[in-house]
Amino acid sequence: MKDEGGIAELSEMEEKKGDDDAGKENLGQKSEKHKEKILDKILEIHSPEKMTVPVWKHALEVMCRILKIPEEKEQFLQGCREEELDVWFRGVYEGVPLAELKGMRGKEWTEGEIKARILQHIKQRIPLSEGVYQKILELQQQARDALADYAYIRDTYLQEITESRKQERDAQQHVLEAKDETICIQKERITELEGKIRNLKRGKNQAEPAKKENTKPSFLEHFKKGRKSVEIIRFREMYLDDPDYSSEQKEFLLNCFEENLSFEELARFASPALTVEQMSRLRRIYEKRYRT
Repeated sequence: MKDEGGIAELSEMEEKKGDDDAGKENLGQKSEKHKEKILDKILEIHSPEKMTVPVWKHALEVMCRILKIPEEKEQFLQGCREEELDVWFRGVYEGVPLAELKGMRGKEWTEGEIKARILQHIKQRIPLSEGVYQKILELQQQARDALADYAYIRDTYLQEITESRKQERDAQQHVLEAKDETICIQKERITELEGKIRNLKRGKNQAEPAKKENTKPSFLEHFKKGRKSVEIIRFREMYLDDPDYSSEQKEFLLNCFEENLSFEELARFASPALTVEQMSRLRRIYEKRYRT
């Protein structure tokens, strides 16, 4: 029969070996059947609401479901910090009573002290015999395998969250680009409209020269031209310079003005509170009732 000092020494050696092996383990070497089992469990309890909590806590929940760890022990593990989960999980998995684990955490023991207490519990629970070494090794290997599965679950969720957030960022970027393009088009249209107004205001005439250049315009023609110039300035000040009108509304009203609608007629349906479609419908109603 081996003495207790030999058990402790062997356990510490195997713990170190297990930590090294766990660090080197390649998750790709796990059997596909085992991975499918884990992923099935993830899909079984997955919900979008749970993705708002830390990923490692969600992964821990999946692992506890797979190992059928009692709910009160799972709650104990959820209350731990991620960096100390390794040692507390070993305690839970290797059968240390929950009350004793809570007592150790309350004393804020070091990781080495906690591992020594877990080993002491195993020695008390398992009769000292030639087979005790093998039993300790089996328990330690099972704990390492469970922690490796936990890491696989955690990384799976991290990958899912990363891809989901990338898709959201891409969608937001697309919306921003489309918005910027729309704003540029609107600015170009406004600039074009303002250019037309300036040309009209300066009295530029793009029509062909009159055939009879020596013929002086009559007083009536002077009066009509002056009146049109005043109306253009009035239209610009009343509608195009009004910031309450959108560029679409200004363009609609300018088209109506170009179609020789008077200010009295425009006033019947022009309003910044109405959409272009609503103003267009009011214009058609007015024309059917009063211009036919």
